Amino acid sequence: MNDMRHLHYVLSVKKGSRTPERRLETPSKTQAEVLSTFGYHVDASGVLQGSIG
Repeated sequence: MNDMRHLHYVLSVKKGSRTPERRLETPSKTQAEVLSTFGYHVDASGVLQGSIG
């Protein structure tokens, strides 16, 4: 749990959009495994993505 407390993020809004995106720092191996367990991953641009299906 302590590793997950240190996963930092910011909310950003693209020009012309009203919906913010959550951008994360590059997660450590442990943080990536925890995100994966709950069906999430961080894409190349730092956006948190949920698994489809």
